[in-house]
Amino acid sequence: MSNDTNRDEMKQKAEEMSAKAQATAEDIKEQAGAQADAMLDEADDRREKAAAGLDRGADEMHSRSDMAKDLGKQAGEQVAAAGHKVASGVETTAQYMHEHSTRDLAKTATKYAQEHPVKAGLGALLTLVVFWRLMK
Repeated sequence: MSNDTNRDEMKQKAEEMSAKAQATAEDIKEQAGAQADAMLDEADDRREKAAAGLDRGADEMHSRSDMAKDLGKQAGEQVAAAGHKVASGVETTAQYMHEHSTRDLAKTATKYAQEHPVKAGLGALLTLVVFWRLMK
C-alpha cells in the first residue's frame, strides 16, 4: 500500500508541477505577445513618420524641379523632368508606407528577398554603405 501511496503522491506532484509549468509558459507567451505588439506599434509609428518625411521630401523635390526650369530652356527642362520623376517615385514609396503595416512591409521584403536573393543582397549592401557614409 505504501508503494501505491508513494506512486499516487509522486503522480500528484508531477501533475502539480506540470500545471505550474503550463501556467508559467502561458504567462511568458502573453508577455512576449504584449512586447511584440508594443514593438510593432512603435515600428508603425516610425514607419508613418518616415512616410510623412518622404511626402515632404517629394514636395520639395517637385518645387526644386520647377525652379530648375529657369536654368536654361533645354537643360532646365531635362533636370526638371528628372526631378519630377524622382519625386514621383518618392511619393509612391510614401503612399505604400502609409497604406501598409510594418508586418506587411516585412512580409513583402522577405518574399522579395526569397525570390530575388542577389538583388536583395546588393540592395542591403548598398543600404549599409549609404548609412555608413552618413554616419561618418
